[in-house]
Amino acid sequence: MALESKKITKKEFQTYYEPLRSDFERMVNSVNSSMGFGQIIQKYIGTEVLNTYYHVWDNNLNQQVVLDKTTGAYYPPEQAGPMLWDTSASNGLGFLNGLISLSGYRKYKYCTSCSDRNTPTFQSVDNFKKRYDQVGSLLSTHNTLDAYLFYDFALTRFNNVFPAVKYDDGVNVTFYFKDVNGTNKSLNEIVQTTNKSVSEIELSIDEAEIVKPQIGANTVITSCCDERLSYVISGENKVGGTLYSVGMTESFCWYVESLTDETPTVPDRITFTYGGRSCAECVKLNPCLKPCVDIDLGYANPDDGQIPSDSCFGRKTTYSFNEITNELYDTCEGQYAKDGYYSDSETIYSWSERNGWSEFGPCSTPSFEGPWVSSIIIPQYTDTFAIPTTTYIGFTGVQDGSPTNAIYAQLQITIDPQIADGTRNIQRDIYKYNVLELVNGQWVQATDKDNRPIGYGDYSLDKGGNRNKLNYRQVYDPSTSQWTTYEGEYLLFYGSTFAYNGDYYSTRRPFTNQFNQRIFKILIYPIWEDDTSYYEIVVNAGDTSNTPNIVSTTSYNQGVSS
Repeated sequence: MALESKKITKKEFQTYYEPLRSDFERMVNSVNSSMGFGQIIQKYIGTEVLNTYYHVWDNNLNQQVVLDKTTGAYYPPEQAGPMLWDTSASNGLGFLNGLISLSGYRKYKYCTSCSDRNTPTFQSVDNFKKRYDQVGSLLSTHNTLDAYLFYDFALTRFNNVFPAVKYDDGVNVTFYFKDVNGTNKSLNEIVQTTNKSVSEIELSIDEAEIVKPQIGANTVITSCCDERLSYVISGENKVGGTLYSVGMTESFCWYVESLTDETPTVPDRITFTYGGRSCAECVKLNPCLKPCVDIDLGYANPDDGQIPSDSCFGRKTTYSFNEITNELYDTCEGQYAKDGYYSDSETIYSWSERNGWSEFGPCSTPSFEGPWVSSIIIPQYTDTFAIPTTTYIGFTGVQDGSPTNAIYAQLQITIDPQIADGTRNIQRDIYKYNVLELVNGQWVQATDKDNRPIGYGDYSLDKGGNRNKLNYRQVYDPSTSQWTTYEGEYLLFYGSTFAYNGDYYSTRRPFTNQFNQRIFKILIYPIWEDDTSYYEIVVNAGDTSNTPNIVSTTSYNQGVSS
């Protein structure tokens, strides 16, 4: 029969064909180089290959090299003898040049027309590399667990094979083809090329046997939901088929990967039956369970004197929750989370490794309603030539080591948070903030002179506790050419900082105003609230002759303005 197809599992491609394809790629590249040939050297005892070396052309070094596959080290050909084969440099070169033999080593030479070639024709090697290039591309593109080599032996050699995949979404089956040069081919184009019917082509692929014959009394299976889950079950099953399991929580659907003589790793009480025509069809009828989901929770530790409701208003951390076992982890199936109370801001839960997970009660409505800011001070916009004479707040090293030939300008916005109802105190609370800019009628992320987001996700600690880069000020002393850091009195936020690379001493070019009525929006989030509660300040940056001004200020509590 002119038509024949072979199945290649993804695992077999990764463990066998891809390394072999990579080896042949070295040969192809070397044959196509100025070297004109490539060689594979094997160290062996009997039928066992102990190590492999490649004598090839390296395009990066622009010279011949000998590569030790085990270590990945490269050597010039004249060093291969003493460094790799325990012989002299001259003997090593003689062996590579076909003049002598070395005991325990054999050599395979690839070329197009050399007289001492002892391998298949170069075109065969090149075709092997190309066809498995396309197999890898199809597996990656369509995310399938197997691929095919579809042959029509009525066509000329080297043009008679088409890598393919059969993509089954659980409803429809679609066949995708490529030629060995990577050109996509539709099923209709394969029909025209082979002069065979659609049913003949599909039947050839449906009945394809595995490329490498499988031997073993047991079966390796891989989860259709997670390729990292693999087991051995007793008995032989058809490679490439799908099984349905009863009694396994990780997955209901399994792909038959290969046969093996390894001992089963699944108890006999777990049964497997025919799972349908594909993984996708099986999973569509039997959806994958998600044992771990990420969940953001606040935490209260009773050992530290905290009460359950403290978990409702604390800073949230991401945990992993196992929906099957109702267990809480720091990371999925890793270390258990600490005992205590957890909350998603609506419900309080109790968790302990001993007693498990249970609902404790609802969160109470927080009493905090703002306002969060009692005064806003916006210093006049300034620009400075050469060595700064004003206090600069912000980025360490803003002058990039050259303060004497740059012009700097910034918009400084100083905010002094005061809590009206007295329930929160800036001395001990933490805020995060973000800065947006109005561009073409839309609010977009504001950036500094190096196109870094300003403030997004940053936290500013109070002046009495730990502080980050925002809660201090830096003053430049021209006499010492040093910046001095001082503890800040307020939370500090900026619109931008810019540098102009002009030569102050020779040209004194005028500064071009970088702000010029630009409008910024500063959002301040107390972290004990969710991200729908914040204080919003809109400011117009003004210019050198116009003091910046506040356009509007608004408090939002859980998305509602006040």
